[in-house]
This record gives sequence, C-alpha cells and structure tokens, in this order.
Amino acid sequence: MRCHSLVVIAAALLCAWGVGGCTRLSRPAAPILVRVPVEKPMDLPAALTQDCPIARPADRSVQQVVAAYNANIVSLEHCNRQLQSLRALQAETIER
Repeated sequence: MRCHSLVVIAAALLCAWGVGGCTRLSRPAAPILVRVPVEKPMDLPAALTQDCPIARPADRSVQQVVAAYNANIVSLEHCNRQLQSLRALQAETIER
C-alpha cells in the first residue's frame, strides 16, 4: 500500500510540474509552405534525337566488313555531333 501511495504522489508531482503533460495541451504545428521551382523540360529538335544508322555487312567477305566498318565510323561521327549539339543546348539552359 505504501508503494502505491508513492507512485500516486510521484504522478501528481509530475502533473503539477508539467512534465507529465497533464497541465498543458500542445497543438500540432501548422505545415510550412515550401515553394520549389520546377524547370519545364525543353523540347529537343527532332534531328538531334534520331537514331543513328548501323551498317551491317550483307555477307562476311572482307570487302563487305570493311565497308560496314567505314560506314559505322561516319555514323558515329554524326552521333557525336548530335551529342555535342545536345550538350550545347544543355549549357544554354543552365546559364539562364
């Protein structure tokens, strides 16, 4: 019985001091409005997003393989120019 009395007294003291939360009610904080700038994606020119052609030899003769290799070099150079143009457009967007 004595232990029960000590617990009741301790609970009463905590409520009296406000530590137990008995004396005050806290309201939830109002949400904070956060504005985030959203960049609009830029429309890319269709010429820059076209797939690059891949040359494949019709048969496995040395002449056909060399011709396909040379055609692929031209295609890769074209793709590199397209990527360079895209990087230039991206740099313009960042500078704005």
